Parts: sequence; C-alpha cells; structure tokens
Amino acid sequence: NSVFCLTFIQVTDPGNLCTNTTTGTNSGGSETENATDKGIIVGSVMTEEGYTVEGVSITLKSDSPLKGMTGATGDFIFQDIPFGKNYVVIPEKNTEVMNGISTLDLVFMAKHITGTQGLDSPYKWVAADIDGNGSVSTLDLIRLRKLILHLDDQLPNNQTSWRFIDANVEFSDKQAPLNQQYPSK
Repeated sequence: NSVFCLTFIQVTDPGNLCTNTTTGTNSGGSETENATDKGIIVGSVMTEEGYTVEGVSITLKSDSPLKGMTGATGDFIFQDIPFGKNYVVIPEKNTEVMNGISTLDLVFMAKHITGTQGLDSPYKWVAADIDGNGSVSTLDLIRLRKLILHLDDQLPNNQTSWRFIDANVEFSDKQAPLNQQYPSK
C-alpha cells in the first residue's frame, strides 16, 4: 500500500500583520478582546488514485506531541495549536498487511523485474520495494509471494504496511524513483 499526504505547513508573518488579539463587540454592545494566539492544522490522507484513507494515526510532533486519527473521509484536524512553534505531521498505519495486495501484483512485479513492463508510477515502485532497501528485486517478489501464501504475516526490516509520501514530492526520475531521496513514513 502506498499513499500520500500533505505534511509540511509553515505559516509566517514577516510583516507582523497578524496580532495576538482581536477586538469585537459582544451581544451587549461592549467592545471585547479575545486572544487569538492559537490556530488549527488540518489535512487529508489519500491514495495515489484519490481515495481517502481511514484509520491513519497522525502524530503532531512538537514540544508537546499530539495524536489524532483520520476519519472515514481521510481528514484529520488539530485545534488550539499555539503559534510560533515548529510542527511535523507524521502519519502511520501498520494494519492489514494484505490490504490491496493480490497475485496480480506478483505478475506486475515479475514483468517489472524482467524488463517486460515497468511499473507505471513512483508510488507503485515504493510499494513494490517490499523490504525497503531502495530497489525492486526478485527478493521483493519472493517476500510478496510469502505474504500472499500466508507463510509470512509481516513485512521484513520493520517496514510498515502503509508508506506515506508528501503529495508535494516530485519524482525527478519516474523510471528510477527509488534512486531519489524523498521524505516518507
């Protein structure tokens, strides 16, 4: 399984146009002042085809990490997040190792390895790299076969069943995307 999500958000105010307070009028007509030193971080987790992914654990890494989960729509939200700090969104899902895998994947991998027909997207290359060593080889094919035959029930080398790549990553070499460094989880 291979999916992508947008994970880097940087909001700056170099002109100091945003203030830490806002003023308004309450229901009695009196002017009020409310602190606005907090914001929200929202995002979506989707597959390459645009399908949403439910049940992804989302960690908002910071001085005080927060945890959340994507819902049925693949969305997540963190509210009341203090401004002025650095945050990293880390998605993780390691369930249902066989979700989305079939014997047809063995055929596609075999054709790719023999040079008959290459994998048609960088995300499929990432998914086919079963052991996460940076290449798609006969060893990956054997490991996938063992998973399909239920001879193994987990991926080797502590690989998770889902791999997440920032949607903004542009693979410069679509014919060898594993040669490129890209942030993933």
